[in-house]
Amino acid sequence: MPVMTPYGARHPHAGPGKESASATAARLVQSVLGQASGTAADGGLAALCSQLKSLDVAAWQETADALVRGGRYALAARLLERALQRHPGRVELEMRQGEAWQLANEGERALRVLEGLAQKHPADAAVAFSLAHVLREQGRYDAAAEQVARCARQALPDAVRVARCARFAMQCQRDELAQSLCEEALTAGVTDARVLALAGRTALVLGDFERARARLLEAIDRGVNGNESFVGLLLSMAQRYGDADHPDFALFERMLRDPALLPPARGATLLALGKACDDVGDVPGAVRALREGNALLRTARPWARADWERSVERQLAAAPLVAAAQVDASFNPVFIVGMPRTGTTLIAERLGRDPRVCNRDESAWLPQVAALLEADASPDRLAQAARLYRTHLRQDDAPARWHVDKNPLNFRHLGTAAALLPNLRVIWCRRGPRDTALSIWSHFFGNPDNGYARDFDDIALATRDCDRLMRHWSAQAGLPVLAVDYEDTVANPEAVLARVREFVGMADADAPATDACRRQSIVTASTWQARQPIYRHAVERWRGYAPHLPELLQAFPD
Repeated sequence: MPVMTPYGARHPHAGPGKESASATAARLVQSVLGQASGTAADGGLAALCSQLKSLDVAAWQETADALVRGGRYALAARLLERALQRHPGRVELEMRQGEAWQLANEGERALRVLEGLAQKHPADAAVAFSLAHVLREQGRYDAAAEQVARCARQALPDAVRVARCARFAMQCQRDELAQSLCEEALTAGVTDARVLALAGRTALVLGDFERARARLLEAIDRGVNGNESFVGLLLSMAQRYGDADHPDFALFERMLRDPALLPPARGATLLALGKACDDVGDVPGAVRALREGNALLRTARPWARADWERSVERQLAAAPLVAAAQVDASFNPVFIVGMPRTGTTLIAERLGRDPRVCNRDESAWLPQVAALLEADASPDRLAQAARLYRTHLRQDDAPARWHVDKNPLNFRHLGTAAALLPNLRVIWCRRGPRDTALSIWSHFFGNPDNGYARDFDDIALATRDCDRLMRHWSAQAGLPVLAVDYEDTVANPEAVLARVREFVGMADADAPATDACRRQSIVTASTWQARQPIYRHAVERWRGYAPHLPELLQAFPD
């Protein structure tokens, strides 16, 4: 089963024949192996090596890449072993060999190759990242992040390396480590705007809003590329504005006058301005900024509406999958699903305060696994997918009894989830549709799956499909689903949380909970709100916008 970071993504020239060398290697593989598989393909290894023996190292590399493209991962790894016999000490060959073994589901072999290589070349950043990718693909996120941290600390003045390592740590959900790397580099004298922006972003998702603002403003002063960092949007997420004279208003306007700002960044900055206007009660100003920003984003990042509709209908028509695994009492997955902005982050953050709960935020693994199973949902493949999902939700950090995956759009794949995770519990967050739509339309989403967010008619379609799918899964898949309404949560949060805890199996409702047990990252637009006392002013917020947004009422007539 393919892994999170494909071999070809780390070796760009391993992609489909962009260069003559790639095409030549592909023809060689085809001529020697043809359609052979299994033992016949294994027998072709000697023939391939015979063809390559007089050629340079690049030809061996390209041939291994061609084998990987064809899915012959183990054969590629063995070819690279032969290549290293003819060209010993070639680091690129050994990296490819380790990665090919990982693709062939030979994880121990992959680690032996790459860990040995890292010991021989401790200062080689490419080797460090190759090993880190494989560690992460095996669910060893702590080890992967520490690997790149060592790489960064060996070259703290190298801002490019520090930024790359910090981004990788953030992709591993190790935001505290990423923040430490950035701050260590800044203390060591690095003044690079990218590192400052990353330091601000990590502080933001960790809830250190004062530091986040300071670092983001420094990044702007240093001339950070607004098309890469979206610093205006990040700034707007670090506080609730109370005064229209706040200097950020002028800053956003100045950013928008920059002719170098491309449509995605310009749209995000307009959404930041709209959010600031909303904070201070300037609804007409908010609508102007939000409408313009959404129009830009809709054009720059069109939503594949037809693909969404086909996917929904396919899910509704699909036969239920047969369960792939027995119940594992030590692994209790909890999904929090529903349309975005319905309280999913609020519920996940409150549950995550319990030291027995690990909140993985918005995991991307269920959509990936579901996509892989579309082509092959055999029992063996399902069992493999179940192990893969568990591995990446559990990871290698502190053990937990409950693991929360709060990707709202997991509602699209609950049929797959029911087969993979027989003891799954699903919390369905709901909210008044007009409030939900307005909040979605007002926020920036980086995930292209949320492309519907830029248009009220598209939001209405996605909302209806969410309801259809959730009712379908509840009836057809036999999933235990608890519906939680946002309005109830903000009116009586403790009662709702008690009901949620009972539903997921936390019968000892008085178990110790502490804010200090795990410093949670919140990477969604709710990073500020979820850390504030629960308030009710967002309930029926749409009423103040209705006179200025006729399209909202047209899309949601009742």
